[in-house]
Amino acid sequence: MAQVVLEIDDQDFWRLYETRMFWCGGPDNWPAQSNRFTPTNLAESIDWNYRNAYWMGEYANVILARAYLVSVGHEYQVLWDDETNSYVILTDFREEDPRDRPADV
Repeated sequence: MAQVVLEIDDQDFWRLYETRMFWCGGPDNWPAQSNRFTPTNLAESIDWNYRNAYWMGEYANVILARAYLVSVGHEYQVLWDDETNSYVILTDFREEDPRDRPADV
């Protein structure tokens, strides 16, 4: 297997995902929608205890996000979302996204 070394920081990470939501304890009742999600890694079931979910349209973004999460010491689980036809990464990682800040006037 070839090895590629990239430098990814938190600002790169927030450019990888399309949507971010709370997974556990958020306003959405994700366990009630469990039939739309399929684990893509070796897990047999969905871990409902992760705090955050990041939707990523392209698998290349999943690869980069996984590498970044491992490098900053965060576990994750990758799911496929049948409703959005995209990948979802579950993790406890939560970085402030500059897109959440109001624009300077």
